[in-house]
Amino acid sequence: MLGLFREKIVKAGAQVLFILLILSFIGWGVGDYLGYRGTGASQTVAEVGGKSILTRDFQREMQEQMARMRQMFGESFNIQQARAMGIEESVLQNMIQDALFSEGARRLGLVVDDSVVALEIRSDPSFQTGDGTFNREQFSAGLRQAGFSESQYVALMRNEIVRRQYLSPILISRDAPRTMVESLYKYRAEIGRAHV
Repeated sequence: MLGLFREKIVKAGAQVLFILLILSFIGWGVGDYLGYRGTGASQTVAEVGGKSILTRDFQREMQEQMARMRQMFGESFNIQQARAMGIEESVLQNMIQDALFSEGARRLGLVVDDSVVALEIRSDPSFQTGDGTFNREQFSAGLRQAGFSESQYVALMRNEIVRRQYLSPILISRDAPRTMVESLYKYRAEIGRAHV
């Protein structure tokens, strides 16, 4: 029981720290990313660990997200509706988070071999027949339905595996690091005082 409680605290603590980290990047100047809307003044939407998130990459991600949203809501779904739903911010936050994980993994020297990615995809029940064998047609149909190309999906899976490797020391730790506990305690105390 105590171990389960500790595990939940560690997971929650890790999530809070990552959210705070992302929010700090947003507050640090990513807020003016809206300049991509045609001013052409800036080629960079955000910078994470010395790596730039380029305007063209952000626009490509937005176009892909818009295509997926149109599949769900119909062809009349437009950019104003996407902005009202916070999709731009969500896409940017995801790109920042991916860049953070990539940078952390790069610094640790984490690499994911192609064979590991292939095994992960083949073992996904969504792409298997009833007897548990990988079905290429089912895989292709699933990607089309989700609005991904094969290379995009492979990159997504690679990032997910790296993310799991990167976070595994945090997730399997039994005790939260003292500095993390103290930081979370101070943060909650600040929030508590702010709401009084």
